[in-house]
Formats: sequence, C-alpha cells, structure tokens
Amino acid sequence: MKTLQTQWLMVMDEFSQLDVSDKYRLQIGLLGDAGEENFKRDWLSRYLDDEVVVIQDFWFEVFDQVHQIDFLIFNHGSIELVDIKNFEGRLHFEEEKFFVNNTEVLRNPLPKAREHVRYIKEWLYRKQLPDIPMNGNLVFINPHASLHDVPKTEISCLRPNDIRQYLRNIKPQPRTKQSVKILNALVANEFKSPYLPPVLDKMLVHPGWRCPVCQSREYHAGDRHFTCICGSSFSKEKYAVEEICKYGVLYYHKDLLSMDLVRYFNGLFKKLM
Repeated sequence: MKTLQTQWLMVMDEFSQLDVSDKYRLQIGLLGDAGEENFKRDWLSRYLDDEVVVIQDFWFEVFDQVHQIDFLIFNHGSIELVDIKNFEGRLHFEEEKFFVNNTEVLRNPLPKAREHVRYIKEWLYRKQLPDIPMNGNLVFINPHASLHDVPKTEISCLRPNDIRQYLRNIKPQPRTKQSVKILNALVANEFKSPYLPPVLDKMLVHPGWRCPVCQSREYHAGDRHFTCICGSSFSKEKYAVEEICKYGVLYYHKDLLSMDLVRYFNGLFKKLM
C-alpha cells in the first residue's frame, strides 16, 4: 500500500524533479511497499486463517508521538505486531547496531519493534481496554537475504522459511466481551499518517504521452487510442484517467479544477476528452 509520500515522489521522479536524497527516499519507500505487498499476497492470503483479523498500516499516537505498524494481527486471544523488512544481502546484528552488506543501517529495527509492543499496550490502557498477550515480530521477507547474529530478545526475527508455520500457528480464539471491545477499538481507529509531501507551489506542465513499451514519444493519436511507431496501442481514456490521478497526487492540497488541468496538460487534455 503506497503512501501519499511515495506516490508523490514517484510522480515527481517522472518530471525529473528529485534530488539525490529524494531518490533515496523513493527507493526505500518502494522497497518497503514491495515487501508489504509480498507478505500480504503470498503469505497472509495463503496461510493465515480467514477468521483472524488483519489491519495493515496501523497508525496511532502515544506520548505525543506518532507510530505505524505494518500489520496488526488479532485472533481474539492475542495481538501480533509485524513489521516487514525487505533488505537484500547479508544482514547481521552487532551489539546495538544493524548492518546490511557490512554497511551500518541508521536504525536498528529491534528497538523500534520493542517500542511498538510497549506503545500498543499503552494505547490499549489509555482507552481503558483489557491487557492482552502481545508479540512483536520482524519479518525479513526478502529470499535473497541471509540473517546472522540475531541477539536474544523478546522480538521474533523471522526469515521466509519461518513465515508459513508462524502464520499457521495463529489460530482463531473464542470471542469474549473483552476481546470484542479490543477489536472494535482497533477497527474504529481512524488515525492516519500525519506526514504529507511538500506543497508544490509551481505549476508543472505535462510532458505528453510516452510509449510504456519503447519509451518513444512519436505516435499517432487516433480517436480512442495512441498508436506508437513500435506498433503498440494504448487507450486514450485509460491514459487520461491515470494522468489525472497523478495530477491529484502532485497537487493533493488543491481542489481539482478543469482550468488547472487544461494548463497542466498543455492541449493534450482536450484531445483526450
């Protein structure tokens, strides 16, 4: 599930508007999104019981700090907190540090996972909800990663070979009045990410259609399709919808006005319509 920040960076990258640091942020964001989608599509859907509740991207606030958990899994008997890590290569822990291919990563993921457990317990307490068993998990989902020197900790560090059995062991538990209260509070939580992209204060001009197959900008515009010189053909209506959505991402802070779209598409919009 791509965040608005990641979507914004993706569109800005199409306009060649990113500096080196922004490109790195985009790379990290896409890597994380791919890992979460992998976990959801290839693991949760296949090995977790359908009666177990899964909440993706659970945002909450405690101690005036905002926190996000990739997956919160609730079976009426316990809560599993899962954070996905999609690093590739040799991964290892060394005291309080974490390394990827012998390069230290700025943040060791273990302390953050421990915080998540503590803060979710605090979140439940502040809502006057009962205590419930809770486990923190780091899932190193990339099959091209090897994990070494994992310290003894209450946080489980799972590799791809561990995921199937881990999910199968999460069995639905009988509902109780207390567990239903917890479920209702989790589902009713509407706290969203407060982190928004920068406000774009200049009007960009759409560069025009480009063939997604060969990247050429030479094409014939028919009534309903673009036909590229390479022979590929694409729906103009679908393209218009996709590009208007991208405009909405770029200028998320503004109302969608037809006069702005006309300027943005620089004549192409009228042809599409």
